[in-house]
Amino acid sequence: MEQGPHSARELADLVRAAQRGDRAAQERLFRAHAPLALRCALGMCQGQMAEAEDLVQDVMVTCLTHLSDLREPEHFVAWLLRCLRNRAINRGATARSRERALQRLADGDTADGDPLERLIRAQRRLLLRQAFDRLEEGPIKQAAQLYYFDEIDSVAEVASRLGTNKSTVTTRLDRFRQLLKKRIARAIVVRQCSADASADASEVV
Repeated sequence: MEQGPHSARELADLVRAAQRGDRAAQERLFRAHAPLALRCALGMCQGQMAEAEDLVQDVMVTCLTHLSDLREPEHFVAWLLRCLRNRAINRGATARSRERALQRLADGDTADGDPLERLIRAQRRLLLRQAFDRLEEGPIKQAAQLYYFDEIDSVAEVASRLGTNKSTVTTRLDRFRQLLKKRIARAIVVRQCSADASADASEVV
């Protein structure tokens, strides 16, 4: 186990050394506090180890990059955990925003119907999520990310962010919807074929 500083003074000295660019001090500082950060991250991520580890790694890199911003080295631990909490909150907000966007795409902002309709819409949202994740990175997916998932509802604003014009963004969004429809249709066919095969196998048995 990494031996960490034993007092506030030792911690402050270690942080100052790390701020000066001492690589050994930086490594010791973050290795010593990684277990604490991971325990806290696990609580924030509902016990999902892979997600917690990814969160900690992300925050550690950010904190190392901005270590010079810490004005009170003795408060490093509180600063680290505050950064961890803020990043977890931001990730949660992004995930909720994405879920709302998927719902908008799936059911067109329609009101809840009967239970069967809600189930169908939930299945469509799952297919949409899977289809979006599998799209290749590029201009089309980038435009869709801004418009649907970052909730920038103005095509003009998306165009400004991307350094292009409204017509190009509109074309990319149309292309995105077409790609999604094709991928969803393909996924439905595959699922149906799988279900039919399972049914045939059951009949044989």
